Amino acid sequence: MPTDPHQRDPTQQRSRGPLVVLAGTIAAAIFALDQATKAWALTQLQGKPAVILHSGVLELELVFNTGSAFGILRDAPWARAFFITVTVSSLFYFAYLLRTLATRRPSAFIALGSILGGSLGNLTDRLIRVVHRRQYFSRGFRFEDVVDHATIIQTSLEEGRTWSEFPQHAVVDFIVIYYRPHHRWPAFNVADIALSCGIAVFIFFLYRYISDISTSGPPSPTRL
Repeated sequence: MPTDPHQRDPTQQRSRGPLVVLAGTIAAAIFALDQATKAWALTQLQGKPAVILHSGVLELELVFNTGSAFGILRDAPWARAFFITVTVSSLFYFAYLLRTLATRRPSAFIALGSILGGSLGNLTDRLIRVVHRRQYFSRGFRFEDVVDHATIIQTSLEEGRTWSEFPQHAVVDFIVIYYRPHHRWPAFNVADIALSCGIAVFIFFLYRYISDISTSGPPSPTRL
């Protein structure tokens, strides 16, 4: 860290271009790994009991999450649109940081690449991953079922069925860890790991090098 407040961060002499490529490569690798592991989980874990890798510590179990982390807002009819909007906005913001962040330290770009890759992985699920859930009529209908799936409901009633299956977009989670005996952490996926690690590294970067950024002069977004 520079001791002289007017001393320029020596890492600023590096070109931004290779660091942007590094971030993009990390994002692409995380996205590919996330989607590949989710495809594997859907093929190998669906309809099967949990795979115990280490009893009481680590398991693989397929879970469909219609909400965010910890299942927050999973029953809200507007949750999918909300999370898609937030994620897309975040992607634009972090992509903007790749071009404007006043640093050339690799840790910042590694963090941003991890965040972008993880965000893209879960966004893809919310856009295209569809699961089917069984809804019993005796329990009543959720508002979005009546609005979005009126034809399915009508057909089921006409056929005398007391239940039907409704398609719903969801994020695939399959990694389960126990933080103490008989207490599971909510299931997660590779994208969640990348997001958590990326955010942690970026926060540490800001804490450690914020003075470098503030004294290194204005950013140069067009200089690659």
